[in-house]
Amino acid sequence: MRPNIAFGALKAGIQVYVPIILIRAIAMGFTIDDLDRYFGGCFYLLRFNDHQMEWATTVFQFGELPSDSRSLEFCQEKAHRALRSGSSSSWLTRDPEKNQWGGAVRVHEDVIFSFSSTFSEDTDEGLVLVLAVRLGFMDFDDAQKIAGQSGNEKFLQLFQDDPAHLS
Repeated sequence: MRPNIAFGALKAGIQVYVPIILIRAIAMGFTIDDLDRYFGGCFYLLRFNDHQMEWATTVFQFGELPSDSRSLEFCQEKAHRALRSGSSSSWLTRDPEKNQWGGAVRVHEDVIFSFSSTFSEDTDEGLVLVLAVRLGFMDFDDAQKIAGQSGNEKFLQLFQDDPAHLS
């Protein structure tokens, strides 16, 4: 499933929708105690060709990050790890000892969404999954399957609290 959407419209959708999901995550108390004064993250959009060669990337920063934040580095690493491994989610290849976390999802055969933030990695992955469903890259059942593989309960919480879902 991939919507017929222009790249510019996709970027606009990301810029509009991610802050809404972040606000819901804050309201739901998904913050990390020692970072509760910072609410932000970096979103990385990776598009690649049939040979899995990167051909378009875009990075967005949302909210406020600590000066020593590694969110940009982490969101890129998550996406490239998911690409190299061929897995549906970076959660499946996470290795906390190497600072390799969940939060990137292959939302189409040639597109990976990745997010790294001041929230937990399951919130990062939940945000990416909600965004993929809302932008038409993934249907709800596929997103729920990925969330199930990682034991991610935050996806369903963020999705069910989504005003678009409730209407």
